Amino acid sequence: MKLPICYILEQLGDYLEDNSIEDEEAGYLVERPRFYEREQVLKREQLYLSAEYIFHCSRRENGSFLIGKTKGFHTFCIKEGKSIYGLSNRIHRLFDEAEEWFIQMKQCVEADGSLADILSIAGKYIPYYMAVMDPNFFIVERFRKDKASDMDIHAETGYLKMDIVNMLRQDEFYDTVENYVKPFLYVCRGLPDRFLCVNIMEKSLYRGRINVREEEAKPFPVWLPFFLECVRDVISPVFLKESRMQSHTEKQHAFMRILLEGKENYQDELFLFLHDVNWAQKGKYLCICLQMQSTEEQEGISYYARELEYLIKESISVIFENRIFLVHYISDHEAMEQESRKKLKYFIRESNFRMGASRVYSDITKTRYARSQAQIALDYGMQYESQQWKYEFDDVVFSYLAQNCLRELPVDFVGSPAFMILKNYDEKSNSGLYETFIEYIKSDFNMVQAAKRLFIHRGTLIYRLNKIQELTGARWGNWKEKMYLAWSVMLREDGI
Repeated sequence: MKLPICYILEQLGDYLEDNSIEDEEAGYLVERPRFYEREQVLKREQLYLSAEYIFHCSRRENGSFLIGKTKGFHTFCIKEGKSIYGLSNRIHRLFDEAEEWFIQMKQCVEADGSLADILSIAGKYIPYYMAVMDPNFFIVERFRKDKASDMDIHAETGYLKMDIVNMLRQDEFYDTVENYVKPFLYVCRGLPDRFLCVNIMEKSLYRGRINVREEEAKPFPVWLPFFLECVRDVISPVFLKESRMQSHTEKQHAFMRILLEGKENYQDELFLFLHDVNWAQKGKYLCICLQMQSTEEQEGISYYARELEYLIKESISVIFENRIFLVHYISDHEAMEQESRKKLKYFIRESNFRMGASRVYSDITKTRYARSQAQIALDYGMQYESQQWKYEFDDVVFSYLAQNCLRELPVDFVGSPAFMILKNYDEKSNSGLYETFIEYIKSDFNMVQAAKRLFIHRGTLIYRLNKIQELTGARWGNWKEKMYLAWSVMLREDGI
């Protein structure tokens, strides 16, 4: 294992007369040095310690500490009274400790340790706040959590809050940093602190990032990027394994899209999907359609879709045309379902969404119809009750049916002609038969109720109904005739 010269010199400051480095060349990595008593030739990328004079610039009789590279070398004198062998032991100890640290992290991985376990070991050389983040701004793991980091992360989902995400995306340098292979110092104008970052790459593709936040009282040392790269190299296999599990989740999303679109020929995939998510084909399901009230916020819709999945357990969300469709498997655990409903209600109001909900359905293969119900609930609900935030399909079903009934023909050509006849008759005679007939139908064809609502005697109502039948020929002796008349009233009163 190699260590950066700047780290070694910092740790040996009490041994050296001068531990400053004057040029960039001196920051290179060196392997564990060999110590010779009479070596006078510097070899490439080696570090030597000698008990004799080596070059004329060495003035200490007890030896000099020499750093060499292909181009030039640097000589550091040991402080007077310090043992050359003590310095040798100190240097060896630095390498021993670093190698032991690196081996501990690797052993932790081999023992199926978590990212949290690895980061706790990494904290020996990186005693700062650390966070491992995926490309979607999900904080996979954190080390040294504090109030500052808690404020930036959504407590329920583990994602960076949307205002932080927008701040990062709007930074002029953000688009380029995903291509960086080496550690880089990131200073976003909108953030109060600086971050040292290193990307986790897989086949030249950005898969995640380790972020280390600088503390005001403890600025980043120049050697920190080296140890951060060591942590990245150890963590990468664990992180990528979890990322592949995430890609497995993406397969679930892809299949749910197939169900929502209503594509056929997926029986084999359906079995695997249900087995994977532990859902039943004949269970209880609900489809929800969500739309943001402000079109300016549409860029964050994928973020909200993921957040919903973490909030509402047993759910999968898919985005269609700037809308989120959430399919939820209703658990038999009542307390869990109540908690999910509370979280959904809070999410919608806080995130400025409108929601349309389907009926609860029992066959997941019918999800495409539930999607239509949820979409209809949202569209018709916003059309007729724009101030509400939640709409259910059963609340708008009559409006939906009415609008579809009148798609090709106007009301007078679809509904019962009796109402047009009575309206024309009333204009000439002012008899009130039109209003009487409507109130009678609204009273469920109950004479007593209709007479009360019209403030007339029952005998007067009977007379008027007989007159209506005489003028229009309308009948209401069976359920079909009653339904047709009631539907005609609804078509007229909806004003479509």
